[in-house]
Amino acid sequence: MTMRILRPKEVISKLGISKSTFYDWQNEKSKNRYKPDFPKPINLGVNSVGYLESEIDEFITKMLEQRNIQ
Repeated sequence: MTMRILRPKEVISKLGISKSTFYDWQNEKSKNRYKPDFPKPINLGVNSVGYLESEIDEFITKMLEQRNIQ
């Protein structure tokens, strides 16, 4: 299995969400938008992070499963 790291812009594009939604989903202080199951970033350097594409894909799958339950 090939692991791929996505930069925030790629994750935002893949999810089709705004930049503010992306950061709100990760911010515990964001009352109604925080998603505790959102994949945690990987530190790539002093000012850069990435996300494992496989974890983003799993997150999307969970959202689809939740949609089918409701």
